Amino acid sequence: MKRESYSMDEIMPVIRMSLKNNGNFTMVPKGTSMEPFIHGGRDKVVLEPLPAQIKKYQIILYQRDDGSYVMHRVVGKDSSGYIMRGDNQSVNERGITKNQMIAKVKNIIRDGKIIDAESPVELFLLKVHMLWKKIR
Repeated sequence: MKRESYSMDEIMPVIRMSLKNNGNFTMVPKGTSMEPFIHGGRDKVVLEPLPAQIKKYQIILYQRDDGSYVMHRVVGKDSSGYIMRGDNQSVNERGITKNQMIAKVKNIIRDGKIIDAESPVELFLLKVHMLWKKIR
């Protein structure tokens, strides 16, 4: 069976409608910026509405000022807004506002297994990964 591929601009109205109705939306992300935790084209992510409070290490889908859509992790906050970075990247993106944020990743689905994106095990593995990247 051939899998359909749609641009984010094409599916964004459906995502926003699902989230507005307090639903979830499952999608297959593209790209390598979130490896090793999310493999684009292979893993699925379950998006949920944004929480009232955005916390460090949450994975957020947001739209950049240039219109592109990105799924990166919150690594901090400063006076200009949130600081985001892909797990496979070393450069921070600053100044992301809550108005640019669309959804939070609730689960990662890998090989049929549902993984809580904020489970203690995932956060521990993330911290080990971040430490390893600093050592390298």
